[in-house]
Amino acid sequence: FKLERYKLVLGLAPSAKHFTKRWLPERFIELGAYAAKELNAKVIIFGGKDEATSCEDISQMINMQVGTSASESVAGKISLIESIALLDYCQLVVSNDSGMMHLAQARNRNLVAIFGSTVKEFGFFPTSSNSIVVEAENVPCRPCSHIGKAECPKGHFRCMSNIGVEEVLAAVRSLL
Repeated sequence: FKLERYKLVLGLAPSAKHFTKRWLPERFIELGAYAAKELNAKVIIFGGKDEATSCEDISQMINMQVGTSASESVAGKISLIESIALLDYCQLVVSNDSGMMHLAQARNRNLVAIFGSTVKEFGFFPTSSNSIVVEAENVPCRPCSHIGKAECPKGHFRCMSNIGVEEVLAAVRSLL
């Protein structure tokens, strides 16, 4: 990956088992493109075999916006153990409420966790001082589930669509 070329290695984990726990892909693309351009970051996209296509799409869209190969998807290309080892090279990880979020915390990475249909109060959130949870305010239907759902029960998906890139970037900046 030639990580030594980059001032920052940013891990993005845009996947989650349940749809309502996934921040919008276009927002991950915008975040990744900003990090690559403005922060001279190498952007590593994490995910499993089932998410390989969507993670590759995100990576390619970041690269198209930046005009370089600053992003690389490892989804479905490396093992779980290799993913954990690669996390150690990331100065910061932005993740949905997912298994990768828990792995990033276990590896003591700076972590921005995005919560949609779930909430911190359920107890499955990062607790380290180098983590920040970003969640939509004033969405009265939150939480709709403790594990996530296949679709938004209300049809509007405000729990994730109300979280802007600027909010996540503010959390990223505060941890860097």
